[in-house]
Amino acid sequence: MTRTLEEDIRLLELKIDELIVEAKKYSISDLVGNKLRISTVCNVIQRRSDILSINTSTLFLLAKKVDTLSDKTESYFLTIHYFIEQFIEKHIDVVNVTSLVNIGLAKKSLDKMFDIKIQNPFRLNTMIRYAKIVAEKKESWGDLEDV
Repeated sequence: MTRTLEEDIRLLELKIDELIVEAKKYSISDLVGNKLRISTVCNVIQRRSDILSINTSTLFLLAKKVDTLSDKTESYFLTIHYFIEQFIEKHIDVVNVTSLVNIGLAKKSLDKMFDIKIQNPFRLNTMIRYAKIVAEKKESWGDLEDV
């Protein structure tokens, strides 16, 4: 059975929450480094803002750091990276870029989402907002795969 957009959003929040729970097992000094600053780590670990306001670069760097510290066999980085890629493919990359730009989505942000890399960050709440906009527009587009 295919998950809805809301179910995928909730699942993403759960995956990030699992990462944060695991990260809390380590000291801040263990997590800092590799472009992760103390303030960034503290903001994420202490959840000073919405869980989806994090940018992908911070999320991926933190996941990689936790992967190196953790003795778990599951890779948080690979799991979260794959899920975000699948989320974008399923909920945003459903029509051509021109159609997405025409409905008001920023081409630069779309380019970052479609070429997901640590050095090419975007905010998860932007991704969620775009997915919701596309979901609304898909109703008027119907079953068209390539508008």
